[in-house]
Amino acid sequence: IGQLHFKAWPDHGVPLYPQTLVPFLQKMLTLRSVNSPIVVHCSAGVGRTGTIILCDICLHMAAAVGAIDVLAMMEHLRNQRPNMVDNVEQYKLAHLVILNCLE
Repeated sequence: IGQLHFKAWPDHGVPLYPQTLVPFLQKMLTLRSVNSPIVVHCSAGVGRTGTIILCDICLHMAAAVGAIDVLAMMEHLRNQRPNMVDNVEQYKLAHLVILNCLE
């Protein structure tokens, strides 16, 4: 069992430096590559959790099919669990982090 803990992310907000999420997501990808189950959670399980899951899914889609639709994926997540990606700032953060990871 491994645990990753990203501490520099305020509840209902975004990290001060979005690029700090890139190594965190890369570590998640490493864990996934060894077939370890991944559980993502924050205090309410929607804002920060939804943002990380959105980034992770979009990065996998980009690698698999070469194209992503971040808005459509967020809507899909919200169909599964309401309020995933809690606010506009978190949605913008997802875009920035995805771009940083794909560079």
